[in-house]
Amino acid sequence: ATEAPAPPTPQAAAPAPSYRVDAPATPPAGPAAAGDNRYNELGKLFAEFMDKGFQIYSGGQRSQAPVDICITGASLGLPGVDGVFSDSNVDRMLRGDVFIKPIPMNLRRQMVEKNITRLVKTEGGEGRFESIESTADVIKLAARAKEFDLVRDFGFPEDRLPALDRVTKLAIGAGIDALRDAGIPLVMRYKTTTKGTYLPDRWQLPDEIRDDTGILFTSAFPGYDSYAQIISGFYEDRARRERLEELNRLYAVACRAGTGNGISEEIERRMSELRLEIENNTYKFDRRFLFRVLSMGHSQFAEYIGARGPNTATNGACASGTQAVALAGDWIRTGRCRRVIVVSADDITSDNLMGWFGSGFLASGSAATGEIVEEEATPFDRRRHGLIIGMGASAVVLESMEAARERGVRPICQVLGSVIANSAYHGTRLDVSHIRHVMEKLVSNVEADYGLNRYQIAPETVFVSHETYTPARGGKSP
Repeated sequence: ATEAPAPPTPQAAAPAPSYRVDAPATPPAGPAAAGDNRYNELGKLFAEFMDKGFQIYSGGQRSQAPVDICITGASLGLPGVDGVFSDSNVDRMLRGDVFIKPIPMNLRRQMVEKNITRLVKTEGGEGRFESIESTADVIKLAARAKEFDLVRDFGFPEDRLPALDRVTKLAIGAGIDALRDAGIPLVMRYKTTTKGTYLPDRWQLPDEIRDDTGILFTSAFPGYDSYAQIISGFYEDRARRERLEELNRLYAVACRAGTGNGISEEIERRMSELRLEIENNTYKFDRRFLFRVLSMGHSQFAEYIGARGPNTATNGACASGTQAVALAGDWIRTGRCRRVIVVSADDITSDNLMGWFGSGFLASGSAATGEIVEEEATPFDRRRHGLIIGMGASAVVLESMEAARERGVRPICQVLGSVIANSAYHGTRLDVSHIRHVMEKLVSNVEADYGLNRYQIAPETVFVSHETYTPARGGKSP
């Protein structure tokens, strides 16, 4: 007989986060006297003088070296790809694979049914309104996701799946894939039974990195797919019941008329079919409603992997991912954590949302309505006249360079600088002058921090521009 292996030794309690500060030994002093305030102001003035002097002496560099931040892992989910995620997705993007396809006719009809009045923009900036009355006038192209199975492809617990929105599922898949790319393992945790034995519980981050790993979930449309599905289910059920009541009344009238022309039999047949349909599709309120419709991807992913660092969600519309990377860098620089997993996803081309958001982009005048991809996907062309909506998911693992060295991994790249601002200008237009000044500030700061020269790095620099395919009236595109 073989001896059973000894149960695992219980894990020691995780150390307190490195950013936690103990309470001061003595209570803080009361308000300073007027004389003390004067000396404090003089001290600040002297400190500013010394800092400015150091910048001049060091050729413009700042007195405090910035915390170096790098990206150690990344993942990408694309439309039109089996399973959404694939190790070859980056190659697909770089070689210019097309993920835009015609959308089904039933989704086109959903847009027509919305009774849309569309804003049509001209090259000169003028606009006019047109009513959409046929499928010839609606969106015909989109980048839509293929089948995605978080349980099958990523081993996610099936019993947790009903509490997740579609976007959250995509973001969690991206996060798991980015952890793998970063070389961050998930280890098995054990739970103690009432008899003192151990049973496997779930896979989570190692103890030594749980408290200094943050999660930042970013999405422009979180929870909307579930919300649309739940609301539609309720009103479809109510509509079936109202139809059944109406048929009941008609059946009573037909029976009283006694015409003998088969009308009552036909009504009875339809009532029978409708009762069966109601029985098979009875609406029941989902007790997980709040978990599905709220923006909770950050907390749900953190719970799954056991990350106990900073945790929040953001929405910066089309700039959500870029903004999240900047915020994650701020967390690391200020000592709130040593690494952040930024997970991001959106899918407004799903069966539940295409009719609504397609109509929204149509009404605003920002959607292309043609059927030939080569004529519609022209973001840097003066012929551009609208965007093509789609879906996608991504994740990046940001770490301090020191944390990456401790893990013995080679970073993918270094994040030299970031800036977060808004122009307080317009919801869909660009304040070109303000954007230029913000870009100048970002580049100047990076030059000062790292001793770079924009003219020297320009030949090897790639500028990734966000374009909405709207009419060519200036902006970020040439």
